[in-house]
Amino acid sequence: MGTPSEIERVFAAHGAGGRKVLMAMPVIGFLDSRSSDTMGSRLNAFRQGLKEVGFTDGENVTIMYRWADNRVDRLPEIAAAKPISRWQPMQR
Repeated sequence: MGTPSEIERVFAAHGAGGRKVLMAMPVIGFLDSRSSDTMGSRLNAFRQGLKEVGFTDGENVTIMYRWADNRVDRLPEIAAAKPISRWQPMQR
């Protein structure tokens, strides 16, 4: 999946007839059994891989992180949590 072209972005921003149209940003849910403080280099590699295919967190994609803090028994509960909008982005 590629990133939108300049024409697609302009149309998404202004829509037909010059009206402002809001375009939803794609969301990636990231779930891991470990804690965030042990994942620094892997998260950087994950973000770099996304960037290489045209996605930058906070610009054209939102990444929502959830951590089980080394409690594997919590994974089903965390994975089933809805709505995704309750997930909090990881603070850098």
